[in-house]
Amino acid sequence: MLPFKYQTLLYTVVLSTLVFILVSATPLANNWILKAFHEGPFSAAEEKVFEPILTGIKLGKKISLLGANNGGIFSVSEAYKGHASGNLLVKVIPDVWKGSFGEVKALGMKHQLVASGMLTDVQLGPKAKPVIVMVRQPGELLRENQEYKDASKAEQEAMRKQAIKLACEEVAEEVINLQMFHDDNNMDNVLVTVKNKQVVAARIVDYGGESVFHTKKSISKEVVIAYCEKEALQWWK
Repeated sequence: MLPFKYQTLLYTVVLSTLVFILVSATPLANNWILKAFHEGPFSAAEEKVFEPILTGIKLGKKISLLGANNGGIFSVSEAYKGHASGNLLVKVIPDVWKGSFGEVKALGMKHQLVASGMLTDVQLGPKAKPVIVMVRQPGELLRENQEYKDASKAEQEAMRKQAIKLACEEVAEEVINLQMFHDDNNMDNVLVTVKNKQVVAARIVDYGGESVFHTKKSISKEVVIAYCEKEALQWWK
């Protein structure tokens, strides 16, 4: 029989191994998440996405300043590249960095990128500014929805859970189909459609490269949804 101190050491090693196995197997483990988009690598072409001079696009109303590295989000007053003006948004990038390259890459993978480059517009001042032109997503922020504002606390909680569930389903689809994980699913990054105090649709927005990650292949949708919902619940208050 082993001396007591060796029994204790063996017990500790076995227990640590079991804990590691259990944590690795749990749906809430995140070992399927790899490096962030802003870490690259980027091709020479991807590092030049803000060099083109954009013409034929005119900014409309400023919509929002929410989000990191956001110099303003604008509507578009005229059709551009075959897209109706109401279906477009322009995001001004105050400081181009690798996260900006990552955002362009992510939007391209989502088929939401229309253009990126330098834009001159009276609303932006005398100098051209780097921008991303993207497809506008339907919906509105949940807290700005009138039905949500009028709802009871219990109804609001139910609507938040509905929005998280739908948003995390989109997040999981991106992981399965694109090996891309959006990890900043707070209330400011999800647009919802509400009918009769029920959230019937939700769309993820803001794909800044510091919040988007590459993922492993062959991860199950259920694992992604469980992790996403756990993370999102702490931000949806």
